[in-house]
Amino acid sequence: MTTIAQLFAKCLELARSAPALISILRIVSAGSRSLFAASFLINILIAQVPALLAYTGKNVIDSLLSQSHSPRFVGPLSVPIFFGCIYLCLLVAQYVGQVVLVHLSEMLTESGSKHIHTQIINSAIRMEGLYYFENPAFHNQRSLLEREALYIPMNILRFVTETSGIAVTTFCMVLLLFGLHPLIPFLILLSGIPDVITQKTSHRLIYEGIRETAHEERRKDYFRSVVLDEEHAKEVRLYNLSCFFINKYNESFKRILDLVIPIRKRHIRGSILSRVLVTLGAILPYLWTIGKALRGEITPGQLVLFMTAIVVIHQQMARTAQTLAGHQDVIYVMKELAAWLHMKPDLTAVEPTVQVRRKPYLSPRVRISNLRFRYPGSDRDVLRGLDLEIPRGKSLAIVGRNGSGKTTLVKLLCRLYDPAKGTIYFDGVDIRQLNLDDLRNSIGIIFQDFNRYQLTIRENIALGETPDVLAVNKVSESAAAAGAADFIEPLPQGIDALLGNQFEGGRELSGGQWQRLALARAFFRNAGLLILDEPTASLDIATEARIYARFKKMTEGKTSLLISHRLSTVRIADHIAVIEDGRVIELGDHESLMGLGGIYNEMFVIQAERFRQSEEFATL
Repeated sequence: MTTIAQLFAKCLELARSAPALISILRIVSAGSRSLFAASFLINILIAQVPALLAYTGKNVIDSLLSQSHSPRFVGPLSVPIFFGCIYLCLLVAQYVGQVVLVHLSEMLTESGSKHIHTQIINSAIRMEGLYYFENPAFHNQRSLLEREALYIPMNILRFVTETSGIAVTTFCMVLLLFGLHPLIPFLILLSGIPDVITQKTSHRLIYEGIRETAHEERRKDYFRSVVLDEEHAKEVRLYNLSCFFINKYNESFKRILDLVIPIRKRHIRGSILSRVLVTLGAILPYLWTIGKALRGEITPGQLVLFMTAIVVIHQQMARTAQTLAGHQDVIYVMKELAAWLHMKPDLTAVEPTVQVRRKPYLSPRVRISNLRFRYPGSDRDVLRGLDLEIPRGKSLAIVGRNGSGKTTLVKLLCRLYDPAKGTIYFDGVDIRQLNLDDLRNSIGIIFQDFNRYQLTIRENIALGETPDVLAVNKVSESAAAAGAADFIEPLPQGIDALLGNQFEGGRELSGGQWQRLALARAFFRNAGLLILDEPTASLDIATEARIYARFKKMTEGKTSLLISHRLSTVRIADHIAVIEDGRVIELGDHESLMGLGGIYNEMFVIQAERFRQSEEFATL
């Protein structure tokens, strides 16, 4: 009774997985519904062939034995030859159907993989903020799906075809065995239940072990990438770090194996016991059939028919255990994929009908009121009741020590996160009420960790714009304003030169040159709010001076926010705010802040002294 209850529980679990299976099947078959239908139909037809072969073989044998006493014919053919021809036709049809099924499955796998990858990407794109992207659990799940995505369509199709094929084949053989005894097929089926449960439970534990190792898998992949990727190549060789990271890689691999191998050992022990029960369930009916043949109760053809049916049902029960167990990971991956595809938005959604629209090129008046924020999973508030205002068309510089909340404020202004408390207003409107595309199109920004796109210079500067907007003059003006024209003009291809060394013909730039391109990208956008987060950190002093000399001109009539550790550069801003511990503690222009004698004065004096000492050292 316990075994039957376990089977019932497993069936309920499979039934609960049905919505996820149906959802993923829609995606897998989205490339071609007709191909999927044809594949499923051919598989059902092929699954009936074993029973037809067994029945035809029975007629061949019985007709051969009766032919010597009373020859019979079907048209010009004797009955044994007639059934023999049918038998051969069934074999050919089975072979052809299997070949066609293989090719259909490959075609469906290719189209299904494309659709699944597209759905995974689209679901990630739907996440408008950074909550998920800065969450380790999200990356563990993404790592799992990226490893499995290529195989999901193939495994799901195989799961569907195998389970449907097993069901049809077993049903047909059970019908044949009713002629022997009605209880015989159920005895064989019941003997296979423990094996199904054992295999399914074992593979569930294996898959849960794999999920537990997702974090360690990511560490392992990271250590491997450090050794192999260009980004780390210089330091790995200069500091002789290859052995260090290879050892780290091996340690991670060992931790993964230490978790998975004991589970697999338990799986082997359980499999041996359950397979013994399955074998006994087939041997007893086998002996029963032989006994009836010896007593003359069944014909030789029936003997072959029933013995074939017993063997096939036994094989199908073993296949059922292997299929359900082997595809346990498919079911769990389907659940993971379904959960991924139905991730909740990380930003508060506003109905389109009540969203406020704005023209991106208009400079906003920005007001920040009582802003509080802490990162998910953290117990520390980064911003603690911050209040600030940037008048329309004016510039504000924010300075402060590392960790004071400067970059976090930028993320909230761009609505990459929503604050826990408080409000950011653009022209008196809560930015959560603004159309998100309008808000972000209103902002031109360069982050500290800007991206280096392996594209042409033109595409790097005018990134995301439609081809008709890629005007040479506007791109060139933005490049000149960012100080990038000096290294672009000498290039033979000019702004159409391919950058980076990932693709043939690409040209690598220095860190400062890449940063100037990122600046040009921010200048190119006709945005009303310009945000520069450490925009000149990788530039030499002369280039920095030229850029800031142009900064005022580029931001005329625009609201701008400047974040920098170099206090000599923030003097050009109309106002300067000093942030400490998530609050504004000083606010004013350069002269007034110096007169306060507070943190700004202290930081400025320290930096000026360091600069003076470096100048003196350079003259020695």
